[in-house]
Amino acid sequence: MPRQTYGPEPKKRVKRLLEALLCFVDREFEDSDFKIEYDWKDEDSANLKLTVQTTLVTLELLTQKDKYLGNLNKDQIREALNLLKDFLKILEDNRIHTQGYEDWHFTLKLWSRDRDKELKTV
Repeated sequence: MPRQTYGPEPKKRVKRLLEALLCFVDREFEDSDFKIEYDWKDEDSANLKLTVQTTLVTLELLTQKDKYLGNLNKDQIREALNLLKDFLKILEDNRIHTQGYEDWHFTLKLWSRDRDKELKTV
């Protein structure tokens, strides 16, 4: 198994994935047929949470539509999600089965609904 790294490339992928999700939630993508269910929790409190249910394939398609060239593959997306969980500690994994499943159900603990402010904290 490859060693986990926290260098500049994984950090860029984490920011890119988070930015793509926040852009989708803000309805900035013209194609809104992505199979992503989301819900804001505790909007009026300091503990802002975004709950998301989707698949790795859908997240891969989402990164094809963002402002960057190319897209993130499923392994890069899985790594970015795990970095959000294990390193940044802003992702709570809500899945019952975690091994081998491409369905993801998670909650992001965010500081703000302002995308620029949030991306600066990552």
